[in-house]
Amino acid sequence: MTYIYDILLNFKDELIEFYDWNKNDNIMHIRKIPLFKITSKDLYNIKNNNIKFEYNFLEKIKNKTELFTPKLIKKIEYMFLLSDGNTVLAILKQDKKIKKSFLLVDEELDTVEEVKLLDYIDIEYKIIEKEKISELKTRKQKEIEKFIIKEINKIKNEEEKLKYIYYECFNKKETNIEKIIYKIKEGISDVNINKKLYNFFKLIEVHK
Repeated sequence: MTYIYDILLNFKDELIEFYDWNKNDNIMHIRKIPLFKITSKDLYNIKNNNIKFEYNFLEKIKNKTELFTPKLIKKIEYMFLLSDGNTVLAILKQDKKIKKSFLLVDEELDTVEEVKLLDYIDIEYKIIEKEKISELKTRKQKEIEKFIIKEINKIKNEEEKLKYIYYECFNKKETNIEKIIYKIKEGISDVNINKKLYNFFKLIEVHK
């Protein structure tokens, strides 16, 4: 069995790109982890669907992965790397849930070099359902939009403040508060409106 050593992984409820990793995430420092080469079709299926891996495969990799901890090295029951020779995907099975992680760029490049030496394997899995594909937004963008909506809801009864925000965003006046709130929330995906709203609410926070 081929292993990759000393890499970082970040398993969240949804698969996120390495540039969206947050310093507060529970990033795992892996000492060693099994690596398998599979077809691009299999990698695509596993990446984009809710998967159930067959028992026989899971038994092969059981407790083969080791995690660095402050005091000791801990074995992880079901964790492994899959690659088609172009990209690499890490898999963690916890109870009945499958989580996935990308690698940092330099670590992925090193892993892909190792993959060139491997033979393809027929991995045993079953597609349970297609996973929901997340919008093409960074994690930071989603957090900003969530923050703005929360702040708008806080001032939903402050008519003058809402009218002021609407004018700043759309350069026109509006008196219908329901329409104001609807249009502001609808316009959050616009970069310019998003920036104005975010700066406005952050300025309010500073002066509280």
